[in-house]
Amino acid sequence: IKQLVPGIKIYGGSVDNVRGCTDKVENGDRVSLGVDISILSLHTPAHTKGHISYYVTDKEGEDPAVFTGDTLVSGGFYL
Repeated sequence: IKQLVPGIKIYGGSVDNVRGCTDKVENGDRVSLGVDISILSLHTPAHTKGHISYYVTDKEGEDPAVFTGDTLVSGGFYL
């Protein structure tokens, strides 16, 4: 994707080695997507020690969603 979209930011947890990551996040870090979307990173260790989930809301804090990624354990399993 970095070749298709030069300058794109790819976020990943600071503990795990996320391939292609350009910006590392830790628990509690916030990222804005434009002016309407807020993304809160949450450290949710489970199948990796540094797993990060992303809690996403609009500017009013409504319609939240959580993106957990790798929920089928394709990246590893560390307890």
